[in-house]
Amino acid sequence: MLSSGGEPATIYDGGDTEATVDESTRRALSVDVVAEASRTVELALDGLREDLSRHFHRSLTEREPSEYLVYGPGSFFAPHRDRATAGALLAVDRREVTAVVFLSPPQIADATGYVGGELRFYGLLDGREWHDVGFGCEATPGLLVAFPADTLHEVTPVTAGHRCTIVTWFR
Repeated sequence: MLSSGGEPATIYDGGDTEATVDESTRRALSVDVVAEASRTVELALDGLREDLSRHFHRSLTEREPSEYLVYGPGSFFAPHRDRATAGALLAVDRREVTAVVFLSPPQIADATGYVGGELRFYGLLDGREWHDVGFGCEATPGLLVAFPADTLHEVTPVTAGHRCTIVTWFR
């Protein structure tokens, strides 16, 4: 992924019907990967649909194509939801479950890995005192984390190295 060409990752903001680049909200690269590798990943992710449907008690019938993301130094994604909490105007508003696959280790080792770039979740505990508390996810290569798409989450700034992930959304 690090040697693949990439474009700035996009976001859907508010009522926009088209994805846009907004580096004050998200700074990362969406990269292309070799078709054979992509095909293998897509088949594996498709194979999770039934288990995720059962786990989240939701009927998941389709999946958006995966995004292959590289977060380099200074990259981040401000707190956001992958699906709006009200309305269903855009295709992204039908997202039910987000899945993130971590590819690089969360420490620098032999020119791989990264520092920072923590995936944090908000609103996991009831009570006003927990509203602004983000709980981090201990990322290890190969770990898949799935969560409801309306969960508030963020990726903290990467301070060194490169955080590589695959993200997809089930509807």
